Amino acid sequence: RHRSVSRGLGDVYKRQMEEVTRFIGAHLGENLSIDRLAGEFYLSRYYLMHRFKEVYGITTHQYIRQKRLLRAAEEIRRGTPVLKAAMEAGFNDYSAFLRAFQAAYGMSPREWK
Repeated sequence: RHRSVSRGLGDVYKRQMEEVTRFIGAHLGENLSIDRLAGEFYLSRYYLMHRFKEVYGITTHQYIRQKRLLRAAEEIRRGTPVLKAAMEAGFNDYSAFLRAFQAAYGMSPREWK
């Protein structure tokens, strides 16, 4: 009996976090701080961070950075200028974007192009 109860809760957590990831995807270019996400979903910061990591195995910050890098990389491939692609994907600091891109893809955005 206890297992079915905890499995049911796991499904609730997973659905909640899927809603969070949908929101992140729709708002990548905006401020996606933990405070904003927690406020959007009426969750505590701790609960959001803990459950997100439990469901996805990475932090919300890591997830957002991965999604932003993917979006920027797609835009760069389509011919969008690197700086514009970075800004539209939600990177406000160009040097941080370059470091993150290099770490993720093993090359600079210009080489990726």
